[in-house]
Amino acid sequence: MLYQGWNDYELIYLINEGSELALNLMYLKYASMIKYKARSCGFYPYEIDDCLQEGLILLTSAIKSYKPSYKKTFYKYFELILLRSFWRLRKANLKTIPYVVDAIPDLNSLSDNVRDYSSLFKGEELYIYKEIFIYNTPVSVISKKLGRKESQIYYELKKIKEILREEFDLLTKTR
Repeated sequence: MLYQGWNDYELIYLINEGSELALNLMYLKYASMIKYKARSCGFYPYEIDDCLQEGLILLTSAIKSYKPSYKKTFYKYFELILLRSFWRLRKANLKTIPYVVDAIPDLNSLSDNVRDYSSLFKGEELYIYKEIFIYNTPVSVISKKLGRKESQIYYELKKIKEILREEFDLLTKTR
């Protein structure tokens, strides 16, 4: 592994100075991470090479736009950019394949399928689910209506998302 002994900040500095070798080292260093993130986002094996190319393009732009004043490591900065891009691509792929769209509901149109998902919740969870996912009510407003702290609402929202994630995982495994 050629990049051992070089941290990201040193490589970024060298890249900004015009070193192609440093850029190639960054590509080598992050190639396996890009492939892993592509697989974890649900891309098929034949799509991984395309994801790698997309990821290397994103890596180049992340190197150009990264500033140490962001108070996060370059790895986390790039990971966030990469995952956002992969999820956007994944969502676009799901919309173009009709049988997958029928199997996996679109998260933006949950209001069309309220009965399907509202049956998963009871009481306060059902109220929070409807307010957040259907009516797009801010958490601060919900906390005032219920007389609870925002952190309590976020905790309930986390539980709701876990239930939805389990439900969606069951749907995607039937593909």
